[in-house]
Amino acid sequence: MGSPKLKKLLLILLLIFCSQIAVSTFSSPSGNNIIITEVLYDAPTSGGDPDEEWFELFNPTDSAVDLTDWTIDDNYATLSLSGSIPAKGYFVVAKNTAAFNALYGYDPDLTLFWGDFALSNSGDFLTLYDDLSSEIDFVAWENAVSGWSVSAVDKTIRRKYVVDTDTGADWENSGSLGDPGDGIYDDILTDVIDPLVNITSP
Repeated sequence: MGSPKLKKLLLILLLIFCSQIAVSTFSSPSGNNIIITEVLYDAPTSGGDPDEEWFELFNPTDSAVDLTDWTIDDNYATLSLSGSIPAKGYFVVAKNTAAFNALYGYDPDLTLFWGDFALSNSGDFLTLYDDLSSEIDFVAWENAVSGWSVSAVDKTIRRKYVVDTDTGADWENSGSLGDPGDGIYDDILTDVIDPLVNITSP
């Protein structure tokens, strides 16, 4: 069976190995692709819902991503995106700059005329496509798609896990108007310092 010291050493090595796996997993929330991280679809009416609607993207990669020719669909129409998301950074797309600024005190990264594109308060979805028309990420709410029951009124919905499982279980009601342009992803992904393990015995 081996000596107690050998067993302890093997246990320590196993713990180090597991911690490295955890760091590796948390460093890539959805592989190497952009993800949708927060949505305000049922906004406060004081600013003229749906003028206050917005959604947020996050770039987990080590390089900026050019959004030229990227698109995002909802249940009604398609938006063409533009601009660039910095490495490990956020990108907020809003319908109306003034309405967004009235809520948060700063401007979004991109304002677009949404036209028929509108985030329905009674259930809708967003599908993100890259410049090759490949589906990159998806979110739905209020049972617009089976298994996606997350909902919110005058509050955002947001991801609650760093690791993306592409299911409704990843999402929650934030309980607030959210924090567009900020969140858990940049903090975790910029923590690249390896864990330090000191073995004092044996």
